[in-house]
Amino acid sequence: MRFPGDRKARGRAEIVAAAGRLFRAEGFAATGVDGLMKGAGRTAGTFYSYFSSKNSLFGAVLAASIEETQSSLLADLEEISGDAWVAEVARRYLSRAHRDDPAQGCAMPGLAAEVGRAPEETRALFEEHVKAFVARIAENLGETTGATPLSEEDRALALVALFVGGIVLARAVKSKGLSDRILLAARRFATR
Repeated sequence: MRFPGDRKARGRAEIVAAAGRLFRAEGFAATGVDGLMKGAGRTAGTFYSYFSSKNSLFGAVLAASIEETQSSLLADLEEISGDAWVAEVARRYLSRAHRDDPAQGCAMPGLAAEVGRAPEETRALFEEHVKAFVARIAENLGETTGATPLSEEDRALALVALFVGGIVLARAVKSKGLSDRILLAARRFATR
């Protein structure tokens, strides 16, 4: 029996969403095809009718997860710019909620180390999304009150590194007190 094209597209989207949650929560290497297909409500045998390999799924997950994060992170910020804009983005990204829910959070903190070991095509895809995120931040920096010798693009790159690194460290330490301090210190540093 043949299914309409939109049903296959929906199925693919459901697999990407389920894999994104699992990859961010448990890691790419630790997530098997059986587990991720079960999480998507499908049998493992159907995986290859949607994707040619686990790496091709990884690329699709990166693209969807990073775009989703950027959209939600930067939503409703049209009325502000400069330091106020940076402060709000930092508050949203470097938050306890983001730290405590890796499965729903940004893909970059959870998957960056694994991307570094991924095939070149996956790393290139990740790089394009990092560049796009940096560009979106750079275009909203506007005038800042702090003196900085960095160009807007370099400042945006530093902010992305600070955001991602801040979440990575905040998730990695055992003490919630230290974790909270990492988030707060990174938010303050972002707007200094």
